[in-house]
Amino acid sequence: MTHLVDFVLPAELEAGFPPEEKGIPRDRVRLMVGHRVSNEIQDDLFASLPGHLREGDVVVVNNSATIPAALPASTASGEGVVVHLSTQLASGRWLVEVRTPAGLGSVPRPNLV
Repeated sequence: MTHLVDFVLPAELEAGFPPEEKGIPRDRVRLMVGHRVSNEIQDDLFASLPGHLREGDVVVVNNSATIPAALPASTASGEGVVVHLSTQLASGRWLVEVRTPAGLGSVPRPNLV
């Protein structure tokens, strides 16, 4: 059975760069653990992952290549924006999302003016 989860990541919690750039070892990043039976969500550290696994659990590892996908830019009027690269199309053009800088991250920008 599949359940949808309505999850909103606050802009200030977005990972804008690797944890090592902040002096945090990779295994000390945060881990969100969802407990199926109780519907509890737990905040933990990635290093504790083995303690959350039970026989029969499946771990999916995403080792796909990534690119620096958030690029600083400016509008014609000089306002700072962030361009998030999504998908390179067959034509060589990119599907992008233009966002407004906010704190350590950015927020969606519905209209680019």
